[in-house]
Amino acid sequence: MDKRKIANQEVRDKFFQALMSLLKEKPASEITITELINHSGTARVSFYRNYQSINDVLYDKIDTMIEDFNQHKPADLEKYDDYEFILNLFCFYKKYADVILTANRANVSIDVLDEISDYLISMNGDMKESSIRKYELYYYSGAWYNVVIHWLESGMKESPEDMAAEFIRISKG
Repeated sequence: MDKRKIANQEVRDKFFQALMSLLKEKPASEITITELINHSGTARVSFYRNYQSINDVLYDKIDTMIEDFNQHKPADLEKYDDYEFILNLFCFYKKYADVILTANRANVSIDVLDEISDYLISMNGDMKESSIRKYELYYYSGAWYNVVIHWLESGMKESPEDMAAEFIRISKG
């Protein structure tokens, strides 16, 4: 990676860290761009070179997280009701627990839920908008998100393996 890309990534990381810090103090709706810039110690022009809004900082991180997930999951894991796929998700969310919990506590959880839903839909191929099966994906993404948030908030006392088995048990009814 060239020096400019590395420097730009460092600036983006500073914005993200500043946002996480501010989200621990107040809801996202109360954070201003000026406040984020000041907290990050970077220049205003750096913000606008990379983002259009504060939410873009979070979406940037979510995109990076999804990239990380895709790079580290076994290639054949594409079934949303498969134990190995769900286990991989629990391990992934455990890794990013601080980001997910901070976003949830700052009332930006719906953005994360939308990203999960979009991901599940995208990995299931070209599903027609009119397909009734899309509701099954929304069911799984909503159920998944609620289970994982409560698991993270309770301190992740159960192992990812136990949680994956329980999620599959509940899902299969």
